[in-house]
Amino acid sequence: MKRNHDLEAKLPLYALNALEESEMKELDRYLQEFPEAMAEYKELKDAADLLPYTTPLRNPPPDLKSMVMDHVHADLEANPAPEGAATKTRQLRPQRPTSSPEAAPAGPWQHLNDWWQKMKAGPALPVALAFSLIGIGLVTSRLLTEQNRAEQLSHQVSGLGDNLEKAEELNAALENELDSLTAANEQLQLANKNLLTQLESSEQLIAYAADTDSQRLTLPGTDAQPNASGGLFIRPDTGELLLVISQLEPLTEDQIYQLWLIEDQPMSAGLIKISPDGSGIFEIDVALSDFGFSAVGVSVEPAGGSDQPTGDIVMFAESQG
Repeated sequence: MKRNHDLEAKLPLYALNALEESEMKELDRYLQEFPEAMAEYKELKDAADLLPYTTPLRNPPPDLKSMVMDHVHADLEANPAPEGAATKTRQLRPQRPTSSPEAAPAGPWQHLNDWWQKMKAGPALPVALAFSLIGIGLVTSRLLTEQNRAEQLSHQVSGLGDNLEKAEELNAALENELDSLTAANEQLQLANKNLLTQLESSEQLIAYAADTDSQRLTLPGTDAQPNASGGLFIRPDTGELLLVISQLEPLTEDQIYQLWLIEDQPMSAGLIKISPDGSGIFEIDVALSDFGFSAVGVSVEPAGGSDQPTGDIVMFAESQG
């Protein structure tokens, strides 16, 4: 069954209880079959219930009571009770007519219904007025609902803004803390690496010092760096060398220290990368069985080293054997 738009057009009058009994019943059945129409009716009914609150209160005219009583007396005279019938209290409040029109005498409700039929046959002003009043009530109800909803959303948005600002501040603080922890971790890793290197070097130095067969050559600083000092440990049986130096001056990025073993001609024994304090322990990988040397020197060379000494000789010593 399809929706009846002509019937639904009467919903505003249905909400005002201003239709004939047959029309009211027809709409009753229709609304039971179409929940969408029932929902629309409930909105109209809610709006209609607000209509009494949209008009200012007025005091009734002084002659209202006499006018009502005159109307009641006139109705009683026009419709007298049958003779011998038991006297019953008449109900002045208009009631809907029963299902059978002949079963009830004409009363106030009948007069109101007759008036409504005349108004329906006349200009459409009353119908338009009813629609307007219901529309005003419906719009008012919806405006109040939307206003409350807007206020709630405004409070929620304000709360979310405060929470977002706090979250951003907390995130910035956490990022700063993370940066600090990352830097501290890098420093700890570097310090740990240096300690491991020093430990390995110390173990090597202890091993060379404990070897009674090893020889030691003192390696002092020259006039170029008089504070520098060091020593060269030599194991004749294996040809291993261990260089220990301290208090060498730091170099620029394009310079490096280079160790030389000198006989007839200087021979490079490797590049020396000192620690920031100018010290270091280096194991020299040179096969002494292939050649001998009568002197040891350390010079300043360009980064990458040189084939022959080109810079200042900062440490030098002659071999005793």
